[in-house]
Amino acid sequence: MREMVTLSTGLIDHGQLYDEARYIQEVLVGAGVKTVSICCAFGVDVDHPLFAKNVQVEIGRLTEFLRRHEDAETFHLGSVNITLTYDYKGLKFYFGNDCDVFCEGEESPQLSDVRERWAMRYPLRN
Repeated sequence: MREMVTLSTGLIDHGQLYDEARYIQEVLVGAGVKTVSICCAFGVDVDHPLFAKNVQVEIGRLTEFLRRHEDAETFHLGSVNITLTYDYKGLKFYFGNDCDVFCEGEESPQLSDVRERWAMRYPLRN
């Protein structure tokens, strides 16, 4: 059994969070993912209907979903934990509540692509 590796962007700004959301969309679309289940936790009011619920969204609308809920002041991207669940086993992505993004997976060409992207874009953060 291979070891799971976790990568992080480290602290990034709000615009970079959306850049990574678009990147995640591209990666998952390329892997054949059709839908993603989005679960928001810390950073969303516990009485809000979105809190701790799995909401199914077409993968190509991930960034739009995040923007729409941020515009509605449901949460502020970067201050909420957002777990993404989908049927692709190669990589798992999630947003942290400290203005960061995480990727988890076994060593693979796809994980290497993420590592290289984040090392180039956020060299002082890893």
